[in-house]
Amino acid sequence: MERNKKEPSMMKALSTLIAKIKNFFEVLIKYIKRFFEVLFKKVEDYKTSEEAVDDAKYLTRINIVIITISVAIILFNLSRIVWLLLEHR
Repeated sequence: MERNKKEPSMMKALSTLIAKIKNFFEVLIKYIKRFFEVLFKKVEDYKTSEEAVDDAKYLTRINIVIITISVAIILFNLSRIVWLLLEHR
C-alpha cells in the first residue's frame, strides 16, 4: 500500500524534472539563435548606433563567459597535473 502512495509523487517529480529540462533547452535555443543573429549581422542592418552598441555588449558578455570557462578548465587541468606530480614523488 505504501508503494502506491509514493508512485504519484515520483511521477509528479519526474514530470516536473522533464518540464524544467524542456524549459532549459528552449531558453538555450533562444540564446543560441540570438548569438548567431548578432554574430552574422551586417553593419548595414543596424538602424541606430545604440542597437550596434547593445549587440557589442552582448558579444562582450559572451566572450567573458567563454574566457571564464576556459580559465576554469585550465586551472582544473593544472591542478590535476600538480596532483599527479605530487603523487609520483
